Amino acid sequence: MSGSGPPPFEPSVELLAPLSESIQASIAQYSSASNPAEKALALKAIQATSSKLSLATTSIPRRFSEINLRPYLNVTLRLAFEIRLFETIPSNSSITIEEAASKVNASEEFIFRLIRVLGASEILEVFYPEETSIGLVSFSHTPISSFLLSPLAKASFRHHFETMLPAQLGSVPGYYHKYGFKSPEDHKNVPFTFAHGTVDEGYFDILVKDAEKLTIFNNAMEIMAVLGLKSLGTMYAFDQLVPNKDGIALVDIGGGKGHMLKAIQAAYPEMRGKLVLEDLKTCNLSKNRIELLPEIHLPRLARQSLLANLIEYSTSDEGSSPFQATDLRNGTFGATSRADTSHEGH
Repeated sequence: MSGSGPPPFEPSVELLAPLSESIQASIAQYSSASNPAEKALALKAIQATSSKLSLATTSIPRRFSEINLRPYLNVTLRLAFEIRLFETIPSNSSITIEEAASKVNASEEFIFRLIRVLGASEILEVFYPEETSIGLVSFSHTPISSFLLSPLAKASFRHHFETMLPAQLGSVPGYYHKYGFKSPEDHKNVPFTFAHGTVDEGYFDILVKDAEKLTIFNNAMEIMAVLGLKSLGTMYAFDQLVPNKDGIALVDIGGGKGHMLKAIQAAYPEMRGKLVLEDLKTCNLSKNRIELLPEIHLPRLARQSLLANLIEYSTSDEGSSPFQATDLRNGTFGATSRADTSHEGH
């Protein structure tokens, strides 16, 4: 019929009712759970079924719009970080656009544009008064915006937004037309390499040339500590690992500053063998104890992903967490003497 639009979006009750019942059952399981593990399982079930319910109640045009608009949310967040918008919000109350604009030296209209996006994405809670003045519109924190106050959370976001996203945009689809539509086979020629207009340079070869981005990357890796690695450290029976002939039980390749290994050591303080962290020297903690380990032959795949140094995580006499490092030589590690260091950034 001329002038008629698409049929109304009306998911059936037969589709929605079982999902609702499943969520209610999982909530009951969560309420009666006797330990954290049972609560976690119930929450996982609630999340999974809630996602199905959300999909069932969202029209295709709405979902398509969300896909198209998602990049603009990231742009909005980056601008909010730049003007420190979240820092202007009181922890237990709201702030008006007029007040926020004055604090961050931005126009009220600009702040309004930001919080409209952040409010629609439920990152901020926005309150619209009956008055028409945008300056009187107020907004307050949500749990996610409070989390985004963390410098490490900001670093993680900036790493993805400023380093990883431009590389993806700069390599798709050109990289795949050049090398084939398959996973990269040469770690020295990956999409990140292509996006930077170079060849035979891996991700870290390029990243170490930009001190600011490398610092952001290192800080971004620390967000795992904020997100709670303690629970991850208990997901596998690491205390059952048997050390090899060199006394090494576990190697974390590309493990940043050792947060995962710290979580494992905290979960299994009696764990046998050494925990080994391998990463760039720029990722090392300061005040390291440097020692080259006895020669270790790692599998071919692991050797290909090694970056520059092997850091051995151990416990010092002072109760701190020193690291020991070794140079990489053709996929093996030679042995030299120990040297205590106390200067920053070794």
